Amino acid sequence: MCFRRKTNAESNIQDREIIEENSKTIDVLIKLSSDEEFIEKLRYVQETLKYLAPSTDGKVYAADKKIRNIIGDLKIALNKSVDKDECKKADGLLRDLDVAIAERKVLE
Repeated sequence: MCFRRKTNAESNIQDREIIEENSKTIDVLIKLSSDEEFIEKLRYVQETLKYLAPSTDGKVYAADKKIRNIIGDLKIALNKSVDKDECKKADGLLRDLDVAIAERKVLE
C-alpha cells in the first residue's frame, strides 16, 4: 500500500472549506434564535469567522473542527431552547465559541 501525504495546498483548501462551513452555519443559528441581542452576537461571530485565514497547520485545522463542534452543540441547544435552562446553555456555548475562536487566532 502506498499512502500519499496531503500537500500544503490540499490542507489549505480543507481548512478554507471548514472556515466557510462554520461561517455559513451561523445563518442557521440566527434563524433559530428569537432574541435580538443573541442574534447580534451571532452576527459578530459570523463576521469574525469569515475573516479567519486558512492554514496548513494541523493545530489550526483541529481548532477549526473544535469551532465546528461547538456550533453544532449550539444548534442543538437552540433547537431545544424552550425553557430558561436551555437558553443559559446557549449563552454558555456562545461564550465557549468566542473562546475557541480566540484560541484559534493565537495559533495563526
